[in-house]
Amino acid sequence: MFILPALLYLKVLPLFGQRLYHFIVRNKSRPPHDGGAALSQLVLTRPCTLLGLAGPMRMPNACCVTNCRGNYDAENKVAVFSFPKVEELKLKWIQAIPRRDLVVTKNTKVCEKHFTDDDIERVSTFYKESTGETLIAKLKKPRLKKGATPKIFPHCPSYLSSTKVARDGPEDVHIVPVSHIVAEDLFTLIKKIILALEEIGFKGMGIVTDNNSINRKAVSNFNNPPQFQAQYQHPADEKRPLFCLIDSVHLIKCVRNNWINQKNGYFMYYPQFEGEENAVQTASFSILRKLYDIESSELLKFGIGLTRKALWPTNLERQNVSLALKIFSSNLVKGLLELGEKHNLMHYGGTANFLNIFCTWWDIANVKTVTWGNHLD
Repeated sequence: MFILPALLYLKVLPLFGQRLYHFIVRNKSRPPHDGGAALSQLVLTRPCTLLGLAGPMRMPNACCVTNCRGNYDAENKVAVFSFPKVEELKLKWIQAIPRRDLVVTKNTKVCEKHFTDDDIERVSTFYKESTGETLIAKLKKPRLKKGATPKIFPHCPSYLSSTKVARDGPEDVHIVPVSHIVAEDLFTLIKKIILALEEIGFKGMGIVTDNNSINRKAVSNFNNPPQFQAQYQHPADEKRPLFCLIDSVHLIKCVRNNWINQKNGYFMYYPQFEGEENAVQTASFSILRKLYDIESSELLKFGIGLTRKALWPTNLERQNVSLALKIFSSNLVKGLLELGEKHNLMHYGGTANFLNIFCTWWDIANVKTVTWGNHLD
């Protein structure tokens, strides 16, 4: 009877993460009504730790990030996420969090304040085929997308945070074999898909295609009479435009292929865009091959990655965009400017300028994030 209160006290202590002590009860023969006096005789001896519960008190589901108050009080209620079980991703979390003494356990949490909105899923969607409806339901608890890592640390130096937003990849809505399709059937299919997407809430702005004759003829049917142009009347709303864009990957291959197909010594002629003179510049594909021969025996080269396949592609290899990009390379521009005069390469200046135009255009067209080029303060 007299030891019971002390046992209850021992049982409560670990719940608050405080130190646990050995207790010795003296005067066990005291009468029951003097239980309070018995407790006053408790003697504290050597301290020990139970289950590693020692040190400062930490609230359950509190955020482990330095200086973050997530879930520490009623005013900072936030959703928290456990560390991933995959070791590689778990290591990325540990490296991202600016805390040296971080020891991860099953109870270690990171709150939603340290993830971008794109990393967190708060709703679940379901497409009902019978009615064509997309059902949206709010999740009971937010969840992280696959591969998400902590990126935002507002109470730490700004260089530790990353605010880049990744561009969502394109989703395949419909796949159809086109080996024997005609332009009229392709136009009907494209229009049907655009209208179906509009009905479920998407806003179609344009069509991206290559320069294939069937594709051109199909898209031209959006105009009456059929005519291929850059802008058409939107089939879902007459007041909105529907743009037709040529695929940038197709364009870069077309430029390279047309350059190789020239019968005048592989020369391409283009206007001088900078300066007041209306001069015509010349770009020669032949000097790229000469540059390759000059550097073929060198250990250090300007034409890094330049290969015979890129300079003499077969009909099948002409469809490979990676080979085309070996031609439109900023390293080749530097190589032409450095070695052109030294080896008396004709039209090296115009060729370097021609390559630089398309290198700059490709860098712009190939941007994959909406915040590319924005630096943190």
